[in-house]
Amino acid sequence: MNPNEIRFQTGSILEEEIPKLAEFIVEIREGSVLAPPYMTKEKIRKQLRKSVESEEYTQIIARDDHGHVMGFMSIFTGFESMAFISSWNPIVVVNENETSIAIRLVEKAKELAVKRNIDRLEVVFPDITKDHRKVLAKFIDVYTHAGFRLASEEIKMELNLELNPPDVPEIPQEVKICKLSDISNDEIKECFDGSFKNSRDRLFLSMNEEQQEISFNYWFNRERDFNEQASLLILRDMSVIGYSIVRPDDDVMSIGPFGIIPSEQRKGLGKLLLSLSLRELHKQGISHLKVEVDKDNITARKIYEKVGFKETTSQIYYYWRSVSDF
Repeated sequence: MNPNEIRFQTGSILEEEIPKLAEFIVEIREGSVLAPPYMTKEKIRKQLRKSVESEEYTQIIARDDHGHVMGFMSIFTGFESMAFISSWNPIVVVNENETSIAIRLVEKAKELAVKRNIDRLEVVFPDITKDHRKVLAKFIDVYTHAGFRLASEEIKMELNLELNPPDVPEIPQEVKICKLSDISNDEIKECFDGSFKNSRDRLFLSMNEEQQEISFNYWFNRERDFNEQASLLILRDMSVIGYSIVRPDDDVMSIGPFGIIPSEQRKGLGKLLLSLSLRELHKQGISHLKVEVDKDNITARKIYEKVGFKETTSQIYYYWRSVSDF
């Protein structure tokens, strides 16, 4: 097959195309390290149908001159200046042209971004184990060839509160603990900027100011589900100096964002705030938690380790900007 004969379709897929796409995805993924747990065609069809029904997703399909699907990728475009390629995409038929087709699919995603005035395209490769490394190398080759670069490598950590019940230090008299619901985002923003912009969170630091603002508004959006009792802030002299936000994520409670402003670090306040969040979760009978932290953020990793978090897997982010900052 001549790769130049591949045709690309960008937009929302039709309802009648869903069964064939589901069959294609299962055929490519089945038996591989990238196969989702308990993957079935019906589950894939439901996922595709959900994305088709949402105006925030765009699909790109590669077909040969006979109309057969040769590659597929899905992109979330729900933010004003950022779009997110689905993890471990594109999904491409295995043959001598797979790399070429994959690169062209990514290039089509870039064209879509430019057309829609989207400045940043991002993709994440999650839950990486040693079994993923060979497959990961192929994806990295595709994305680097298409002009993407590494944003961050994060460590995933997990905690079992049944095995590690929280040991909460004494709260100093000069600080106050409040719930997230008691404080406005305007009162949190300065603390957030101070902690993240002076952190080693490479993913956040790779964003421009507008994208950082979007991230803040998303993370602290009160309309998103969060654990009210465990999402806490720490204040000194009525000013927010730290935050610990807890939200459900895939049926597991997730910590983040979490941070302490630089001037208040190395005083034990990070461990204190995190321990208080964990105590509230423990009271609710919640036992399993997870957190994601930049591999280079040694300070944060040590805080998580002190309360019992253990490393499990890693994930890697790559990004591309339509306005180059290279």
